[in-house]
Amino acid sequence: MPYPVVTDRHSTDQRYRLHPFGQDGSGTTALPKMDYPNLRRIKVWGRAEVVENDQQLLKQLTDPNYRGRPERAIRFRVEAWDVNCPQHITPRFTEEEVQSGVQALRHRLAELEAENVALRSQIRVTEEPTV
Repeated sequence: MPYPVVTDRHSTDQRYRLHPFGQDGSGTTALPKMDYPNLRRIKVWGRAEVVENDQQLLKQLTDPNYRGRPERAIRFRVEAWDVNCPQHITPRFTEEEVQSGVQALRHRLAELEAENVALRSQIRVTEEPTV
């Protein structure tokens, strides 16, 4: 395959976002890809060609272990690419990464709550009136 090719499935919300620049039918397109862990945005410019009814190509692109079946392929001819500035990329984290960070905070909170209970009990002892 001389060009990068992706499949398009009707039933998915995970479609590749194509950004058309020209309305002249030339297929000029931008394909932005995000690398959230490394705060990078890669933008690929080129021409997109929709390939329909090419069962051999679709078979090459299809994972046999995946239930979804592609309806068509989109072939890209890459003409340029660029790595954009990370300044306005909002970090995104997996659930596991968030849980790991939250677990450390819960552990520290439990330590502080135990220390707080111990200190309050010491204050009560020193505040009790002596007879």
